[in-house]
Amino acid sequence: MRKPLYKRELSHSYLVMEDIPEELSGHYQYRMILRNRIPGLLASSERYMEGRACLYYDISSRQSLEQMYLSAKIGMKEIRGIIDNLAQVLDSMAEYLLEERFLILEPEYIYMDLETEQLFFLYYPFREEGMETRYLPLAEFFLEHVDHREEKAVSAAYQFYKMSKAENFMVGSFRTFLEKGLLEEREQEGSPAGSGRAEYSRTGSC
Repeated sequence: MRKPLYKRELSHSYLVMEDIPEELSGHYQYRMILRNRIPGLLASSERYMEGRACLYYDISSRQSLEQMYLSAKIGMKEIRGIIDNLAQVLDSMAEYLLEERFLILEPEYIYMDLETEQLFFLYYPFREEGMETRYLPLAEFFLEHVDHREEKAVSAAYQFYKMSKAENFMVGSFRTFLEKGLLEEREQEGSPAGSGRAEYSRTGSC
């Protein structure tokens, strides 16, 4: 995938993918993200620059995970939150028949809304890379930034890396692994084992 441009217009900021292939402009995946606001995906629009079609993604008031964790560390709560957001966007994509292989999982293209702390993902339907390495950037990001003071976070990061290398890996399987660990924690603490999802806070720790 070619490097995008970044543009600012008044109160809006955009990530811009240039030169959308004209022969693919009628692509189902492409038309679907333009015509719908899909939960968890960056809102996109088509514009033309010098006669060339470009895809604009709205990143206003959002910051990439890469920027957020330049010096900060990722704890167990953050890992759970990222995986929870990822699982939710995959569910949303399935409702619109969007292919998982076009979801970009490099941390520099995963954005957090600074007000709601919800994550938004970039969906680029012209990506040529294969499915086999799609989770590797996120797995390596966890390993690089995990807080080594949290033993469970380190274990989860390595488990995600190991599981994501499997040919038929599904995010739901790792999410089940995390939920099982959370259930065990609650049982050890003697608190009610509720079924609520972990909330995502970039500053909190588990």
